[in-house]
Amino acid sequence: MSSRWSIRRKLLVCLALLFIIVLALSFSGFRGAYAYRGLVRDIGRRASELPEATELARAIANLRVIANSAAHLPQFPADNMYDNIYIDRARSDRQKVRMEFTDALDIVRIRVDHYESKLRKNQQSDFGTLRIDEDEQNTLRDINSLLEQFSSVTDGDWVLGEVDISLLEPDLEQLHDLASTLPSCLQKRMSELQGQVRSKYRTWIVLTWITSLSAAVLLTVIGVLMYSWVFCPLRTVVRGSRRVASGEFSHRIELDSQDEMGELAAAMNNMTRRFQEIRDDLDEQVRVRTLSLIH
Repeated sequence: MSSRWSIRRKLLVCLALLFIIVLALSFSGFRGAYAYRGLVRDIGRRASELPEATELARAIANLRVIANSAAHLPQFPADNMYDNIYIDRARSDRQKVRMEFTDALDIVRIRVDHYESKLRKNQQSDFGTLRIDEDEQNTLRDINSLLEQFSSVTDGDWVLGEVDISLLEPDLEQLHDLASTLPSCLQKRMSELQGQVRSKYRTWIVLTWITSLSAAVLLTVIGVLMYSWVFCPLRTVVRGSRRVASGEFSHRIELDSQDEMGELAAAMNNMTRRFQEIRDDLDEQVRVRTLSLIH
């Protein structure tokens, strides 16, 4: 069927195949580049959580230091053996420590809010939605629960010694341990990201190989088609015309195609046949006249 196609149509088919090759290679290349950009973004998002966890642990450590200093404040005496100056100084120290503890506790709450906000923001990944680890959720919930318990401490009267800050040491220790587990949760989610990236990487490597092999096959097909549709018939026509030009008027150009090359070959064959007929006619006339003259 393709032997009846015109050269223009054949060239359009080759151009269409070439366009498919360029499109497939461009898609594979751009998709790989965007996948790499997405990987860099996701790593950056995961890495941005580590400073938040570090700042949270630092804020909790500062809270423990303040609580430790508050626990070692001198207690108010049961009798009146101390003068008013000592009592005023103790009250001033307790009030100062209470304000520092309250400020430090607020900073911890702010750090927890920032960390949770960062987690929600980074939950959406270029490789799909990344779930927040269940252990991480439980850790943040326990931290918020402990912070709520500390609110009752800041509401008490430190000046009159109603608050025994030393009782908070176990809770502060637990709070510190919980904050210390957040980097491990982050590491776990980084491992999950690594698994997703590896899966995507394998998929796109296979797709790239398939695209490259398909492009090579299509290029081979284009080369074969161009050779069989254009170059081979053109070479046959050139060789035949050279033989006719050298004097072989009986030679005929044989082409199977019915396109422009076939029409050109047929026209050259008709021209050669007509020229041969004219030559034979002239030769016959010359022979007849020669015989006539001789007679």
